[in-house]
Amino acid sequence: MDRRNAFGFTLIELLVSLAILAVMAVVAVPNLVQFVHEARMSMLSNQFLADLANARSEAIKRGRRVVLCKSTDGLVCTSTGHWDQGWLVFEDANNDGVRGAAESRISVVEELPAGWTVKGTFSGAHYVSYHPSGRTRLISGAMQAGTLTICRADSGPTAGVQVVISTAGRPRSQRAQLATC
Repeated sequence: MDRRNAFGFTLIELLVSLAILAVMAVVAVPNLVQFVHEARMSMLSNQFLADLANARSEAIKRGRRVVLCKSTDGLVCTSTGHWDQGWLVFEDANNDGVRGAAESRISVVEELPAGWTVKGTFSGAHYVSYHPSGRTRLISGAMQAGTLTICRADSGPTAGVQVVISTAGRPRSQRAQLATC
């Protein structure tokens, strides 16, 4: 057989190619996993920011209090657990912070994917309430401001996004390195 006309790979060439491919995969997979986590964290924080901005604009537009609260079923608010169980935005016509049957839902977000958490560390641990002026106010009328942290529930240092709500009601986000989530 004439070797000049033979096409294909020798066994050694194939094994060398597979070894190079395996080394590249070992290097690339951790970076890909980190990229997926970062993308998911950005998506979740953007969703939360969008719902806060929507609640604020709806309160101004409707001239009524609008509340964003933790909800497990998308129908009523809950005061237990964390925000990762889902949340609900509704018009609070009677200003009590509790969604009644006649109060309209504006949006609903279901439970977050497993392993992700959103924790509130301020007076908005259970709800964020927007007054028709666009400011955040507790049901009692007191100012409401603070931070909600979105992160992957890892044991040890992890990256997260903090959603900071100012006394004027404006939400913003910032990246943070957390000791634990």
